[in-house]
Amino acid sequence: MKAWGISHVGMQRKLNEDAYAIRIFGEHGQAFFVVCDGMGGAKAGDVASRIAVESFSE
Repeated sequence: MKAWGISHVGMQRKLNEDAYAIRIFGEHGQAFFVVCDGMGGAKAGDVASRIAVESFSE
């Protein structure tokens, strides 16, 4: 299995606060995908989305 992800900051923000992870594992190519929205405009939205992705990925 091949997978990829992309995120774009858009036209209104200067910082892309979104985060995602893709993990392919196991002998049958099982996949795990997680996408976290950074809550644009909230304080440390980028940190929150990154921590959420890291937590789900563990």
